[in-house]
Amino acid sequence: MLNEKKELNKLVEQEIYFCYWDDNSHCIDDVTDPYMFELADELTKNIFEGELMMQHHNIYYTKSNNLQICLNDALQSGRKYALVAKPANLFGLDTCFN
Repeated sequence: MLNEKKELNKLVEQEIYFCYWDDNSHCIDDVTDPYMFELADELTKNIFEGELMMQHHNIYYTKSNNLQICLNDALQSGRKYALVAKPANLFGLDTCFN
């Protein structure tokens, strides 16, 4: 378990570029209340900017409503993987890398 956690931490800090694609187009027809979009945005931002960045010091991260900007930043980082999340996407370090 401890070695598994160390491997996840290494993966997060050395191989993954995190992209927060701040775009609500995937659910614009289903969710018409702007307050709900705001809550979804805050929830996902808290995972990136709170939980993830507080636990790890070598995080590469872009937030943009333009996916191309996110992906270009990821490519330029030289990281092996890009994890792209949109508002209301939930993930935890223990589950998202499986």
